[in-house]
Amino acid sequence: MNRIQKFIIVFFSALIIASYVLGFYYNENSIGSGGYSGDFAWMWENFEIFKNENLLQAVKSNDFFGNRTALLYILNIYLNPFINDIDSYRLSITAFSLFASYILFLCIREKYENIDTEIIGLLSLIILLSPFFRTSSFWGMETQYGIISSLVSILFFLKDKKLNNGSYYNIFLSIFFSSVTVYFDLKLVIIPIFIYLNILFSNLNNKLKFFSTISYLILALPYFFLILLWDGIVPVATQQANPLQVTHLIGAKFHMVNFLFATNILGFYLFPFLILKKDIFNFNSVKNLSNILNFSILLLFIIYLFYFINADLYDYVDMISREKGGYKDFWGLGYSAKLSNILFENRFFSILLNLIIYIISVLIIILFINSNYINFFLVLFFLILSITLFPLMQEYFDPYIYIISILLVKNKYYFSFKRCGLIFFYYSSILTSSIIFYS
Repeated sequence: MNRIQKFIIVFFSALIIASYVLGFYYNENSIGSGGYSGDFAWMWENFEIFKNENLLQAVKSNDFFGNRTALLYILNIYLNPFINDIDSYRLSITAFSLFASYILFLCIREKYENIDTEIIGLLSLIILLSPFFRTSSFWGMETQYGIISSLVSILFFLKDKKLNNGSYYNIFLSIFFSSVTVYFDLKLVIIPIFIYLNILFSNLNNKLKFFSTISYLILALPYFFLILLWDGIVPVATQQANPLQVTHLIGAKFHMVNFLFATNILGFYLFPFLILKKDIFNFNSVKNLSNILNFSILLLFIIYLFYFINADLYDYVDMISREKGGYKDFWGLGYSAKLSNILFENRFFSILLNLIIYIISVLIIILFINSNYINFFLVLFFLILSITLFPLMQEYFDPYIYIISILLVKNKYYFSFKRCGLIFFYYSSILTSSIIFYS
C-alpha cells in the first residue's frame, strides 16, 4: 500500500474506535436486548444471587437464569472491583471487551504473513462493528467472554504452526482456553472440537494426543457435574422459561424452519469473505467447484427447500404461535424475516423474498466452502446448531462467523486496500442498519 492508502485504513480504524466509545456514551442498543431493562436486568439479579449465596447454592438456585454457566459471575465478583455499581461495571466490561480486538490482531498476525500492520489493525477492529458484540459490551452482557477466551485458545493453536512443533505449553493452553470457552458460551463448543480434531489427526506423537484427550476430559468434568445438577445443559430457570430449546436433553425438540433462516444468516455473514477470497474472480476456480462434495451440499439444500415448501414450514413464521413451536407475534429468525416483514404485507411475497435470499445464500456458502471438508464441517456445525435453538437469533452467528472465517477456515485471502475497504463499509452498513432498526 502507498502512504495515502495506509492513512485511509488508519482513518477507518480510528472511526471504528470512536464509534465504539460514542456507542457506550450514548447507551447504544443495536440489538434490542440492551438497556437497563433488557438482558442486563436479569444478569444483575444473577450477580446478586452469587453475592449473597455460596457457590453451590447459587448454581442450584431456582432464580439463576441464563444460557451460560456461573463462571463469568464468579470471575466478576472476585476480580472486578467495579461490580457493586451498575454504570462502573458497564464501563469496566466495555473496556475489557477491547481485548477481543487486541487478541484478534495477534491471531491474524500469527496466521498470515506479509500483511501490512494497518490492514491487520483494521481487520481486528471490525469485530467492534458487530451490533451484538457492541451491545453486549456496553451493557455488561455475556457475548464477549466466550469470544475472548476462544481467541486466546486460537492464538496458542496458531502459535504451534499447524501442530508441527508439538509444544506441550502451546497445546495445553489452547486446550485450556478452548475448554473455558464452553463454560462462557456453550455454542462455542465448535472451538474445542475443531482444535481437538486437528490434534487427533495431526502428525503429533501419541503421547501428545493422549495428553490432549485426558486434558479435555478433565476440563469437561465440571460441566458434566452441572448437567447432573440441572438435569440439562443450562440452569433450571432457563429450561423452564424456554421449553422449546434443546437444553433438557430428554424430550428435546428440533425446529426445521430454522434451517432456512440460518442459511440466510450464514450467507449474509459469509459474503464479505467471498470479497476477500484470492481466487474468487478466477473462472477456473469456480469451474472446479463441480465435485462430489459440492454436489452433495447442493443436493442437501435442494432437498430441504422442497421439504420446506411441501411441509408449509413458513406457517411456523407467521401462523403458529410460540406455545406450539412457532414465531407468530414473536421475535427471532434474523434479518431476512425482518426485511420481508418490513417490505411486504402480502404473505406470498414475504415467503418469496426469503426463498430468493435462501437460494443466493446457498450459492455463497458453496463458494465459501470451496470444496474443502474443514470449511464444510465449520458451516455444517452452525446449520445443525440452528435447528436445536428456539428462538433462532442472529446473535448466534455474529461475530462468531467473522472470527472463524478469518482464522480457522482453509481459504486463501487477498487483503488488498480495496477489498478491506469494502469489508469496512459492509460491516459499517450492518451496524448502521441495526441502530436505525432498533432506535
